[in-house]
Amino acid sequence: MTVTGERTLEVLGVAEKTHDELLKLYFESKRSGGDAVACLQRRGSRATVVFESAEVAARVLSKDSHVLSGVTLTVRRKASKDPQRLLLHGLDPATSDELVEMYVENLMEVEPEEYALYRSETFNHVDWLNMTTVNHQTPPVFNCS
Repeated sequence: MTVTGERTLEVLGVAEKTHDELLKLYFESKRSGGDAVACLQRRGSRATVVFESAEVAARVLSKDSHVLSGVTLTVRRKASKDPQRLLLHGLDPATSDELVEMYVENLMEVEPEEYALYRSETFNHVDWLNMTTVNHQTPPVFNCS
């Protein structure tokens, strides 16, 4: 995990009425176990919080529960992203592998030998692509500016 990854937590279940500043103050307070927040980004009921130190993130994560404005928040480590993989979800289980392959080849501008398609057995609507030799497409970058 990267240094930023060790300082980054994902927060789920944030009430729409909760202002970003209140959310930041909560995670900077002793009540949450937190301290200085380097960055907070919010998208709907989810937020990403980057703390100044990994120790603070670990302390916040170790707290039994987080309640803000009467709403229980789910706090967890932000999932790391593998730049060699692409996740397609929401596909109709009846969609053929051939159609998915053509879609990927067109979208990513790759040849069939440049990737491998792995269909998940537990969630048949999710496909994994191992992009082992494709480096010209980069994943989105988390920006704290």
